[in-house]
Amino acid sequence: MEDDETVADYAIRFSKVLKGVDYNNNFTVKMRVRKFINSLTDRLAELTQVQNPAILEAALEAVTSAEMASTRRNGRRSNVHMMETIAALRNQVDVLQIEVRSKPLTPAESQKGMWDQIRGGRGRGHGGFRGSFKG
Repeated sequence: MEDDETVADYAIRFSKVLKGVDYNNNFTVKMRVRKFINSLTDRLAELTQVQNPAILEAALEAVTSAEMASTRRNGRRSNVHMMETIAALRNQVDVLQIEVRSKPLTPAESQKGMWDQIRGGRGRGHGGFRGSFKG
């Protein structure tokens, strides 16, 4: 099982591979279950083996439950992280607002020269207006 693969996707892929490898149905039920569990990620395999499933369907049900529990747990962790990040960003915004308010305003210098001189000499396109093709 790939790290980013869902249990449902893996189960489909496992069934296809199993049909190709065990086309004569020589594998016992116990062998199929063991091969399924042993090819899971370590964490999911551990959680599935604890339930000691006797048939492939029971193993699939056990690993699906383990995946859902893991997803919920990771979701809570990411929510906590998101809330901490939001709190830190709010704090940064508050600090920046205080800094901006505490600085005295200074008048802007008036610009001297022609518009093209101020803009840094950027020319206009062939058509004589902004956005025209330069070529």
